[in-house]
Amino acid sequence: MANVLENIFGVEKPIIGMVHLLPLPGNYLYDDIGGIEAIVKGIIQDLVSGPVTGIVAKMNLFKEIKENAGEVPVLANTGVTSDTVEDILKEVDGAIIGTAFKVDGITWNPVSQERVKKLMQKVSLLRKNLKE
Repeated sequence: MANVLENIFGVEKPIIGMVHLLPLPGNYLYDDIGGIEAIVKGIIQDLVSGPVTGIVAKMNLFKEIKENAGEVPVLANTGVTSDTVEDILKEVDGAIIGTAFKVDGITWNPVSQERVKKLMQKVSLLRKNLKE
């Protein structure tokens, strides 16, 4: 059976850029003054994985979870960087990446095209090797 994530995203080991949204129209917390522009500004500025970003889970934890997850896809949520992506993606089905894509790897900085390109080149090579 093909991996559920591969069916959804069309690639093995998908990489998901995570974005938090401000409350949307219809939510009682929606910012009527800032409107959609405030939401878009937040999207551009925010690719945060949570309060503890950049921390790599222990590799044996990835293995243990994957072994017990059955058909459920397992994604790495923190600590995926250009230095760790190959080892992590050998153990899990994909990753959600935020801080590693930011300038200098700092959560609140804007996205760095150079960092995205470097990490995704490693992911592309890994995906290619999986098919061989």
